[in-house]
Amino acid sequence: MKAISCTRVYIKNNCCLESSGKMLERITGFIIICFAIWQIYTAYLAFKQVKQVGNKSTSPFIALGVWSGLSFGILMVAFGIALAFNAI
Repeated sequence: MKAISCTRVYIKNNCCLESSGKMLERITGFIIICFAIWQIYTAYLAFKQVKQVGNKSTSPFIALGVWSGLSFGILMVAFGIALAFNAI
């Protein structure tokens, strides 16, 4: 009989499982934000390097690469913030 009551208590305390899932979402959101900041920083470093040492032999598609890296970083920041603060 005590096993049945323990099972009922476990089912009533199911919110513990739900809160651990939300904690995992927040941790994942902050990890995504860290990767996004790194992505934006590397796009900035690539732009800085092209500006300093770029010449006529530099590929014209480097601007597209820097722009796509920057835009992907910004989207990742937005997604990470939404995930970290339960907006999704």
